[in-house]
Amino acid sequence: MQVSTQSDFSSTIVSKTGIGTIQQYITGLGSNVVYYWRVNAVNSGGTSSWSDVWSFTSTIGGDSLPPAIPKITTPVNNQTNTLLDRYFRCTHTAGATTYGLQISTSPNFTNLFLNVTGMPDTLYFVYNLAPNTKYYWRMNAANSYGTGGWSSVYNCTTGSTHGDVPPAAPVLSTPVNNQTNTLLNRNFRCKHTSGAIKYGLQISTDTNFANLFLNVSGLMDTIYYVQNLAPNTTYYWRMNAANSRGNGAWSSVFMCTTGTTPAPPPLAIDEDVFISNDKFSVLPNPINDRGEIRFDLEKEQLVKISVRNSLGMEIATLFEGEFSAGQHTLPWNTENLSSGLYFIEIKNSYHFSTIPAIISR
Repeated sequence: MQVSTQSDFSSTIVSKTGIGTIQQYITGLGSNVVYYWRVNAVNSGGTSSWSDVWSFTSTIGGDSLPPAIPKITTPVNNQTNTLLDRYFRCTHTAGATTYGLQISTSPNFTNLFLNVTGMPDTLYFVYNLAPNTKYYWRMNAANSYGTGGWSSVYNCTTGSTHGDVPPAAPVLSTPVNNQTNTLLNRNFRCKHTSGAIKYGLQISTDTNFANLFLNVSGLMDTIYYVQNLAPNTTYYWRMNAANSRGNGAWSSVFMCTTGTTPAPPPLAIDEDVFISNDKFSVLPNPINDRGEIRFDLEKEQLVKISVRNSLGMEIATLFEGEFSAGQHTLPWNTENLSSGLYFIEIKNSYHFSTIPAIISR
């Protein structure tokens, strides 16, 4: 590689040979100076001719560079009997905004097990490594000026034990990706993730989630009921899972676009839309401060769940909107209600069911 302030390279400020990578970092350039550069390649057959000449102008300050190469730390080099589910980590690099990780079963990384970019942190959880297998791994750092070089390569050899790590990213299910005319009150749901005990949900009007409409964590179930979405608006959403070891990675991002508030769709009057009491319960009952309303729906439908006092007067609406088919659990916070008899009512377009609930303190 040669770098010069002269287009004919009659003099050079950098002239290097035998470079083992496809990128190099140069320091000490002047401010607001036009530089010319070119490269060639070498193998056992000889040296190629020079490439085309490119030019660039340096900026004032001289700091508009990709970040330096990070130092990888965990797992340590040549580690044996490493867990099949574990994290890979490097040190923070000045000026870096994201990081990348490659894991391979070959030292030249021709057979990649994992290739991830855009990581916001220096730590990444990896799941389901093959048992008794040697892996090679490396990391790099990036910012708005580009991607830095790869770190040195570490290796580790797995044993046969799965580790105690945060759960993997869940798979989103409802609403389906790119759904249009979705309801303004509806559920957001993912599939259950092995090892998860809680879930989180983020909904935003932008793809990078800088402007959050909803940010909720600690969900005890994979479903969350959202109300008052704006009409004719595109939303982006994602979920993650957590356990005692921490929060897992975010899922892929789904999007949906709302319509306007719809009238309840016509429902056939048959048994499979009737919500019978054997599919509808309140637990525990009696309740102290918090309870759960559980119910089972045969079809996706619009329902309303409300609370009535002992005189039959409606005193609260817990949810009104769309539920998917299947089993559901809706949390009920009773801290602001006095002890006594209440009724939980669940209804759709044509039917309703009511069960008693006692609050006792």
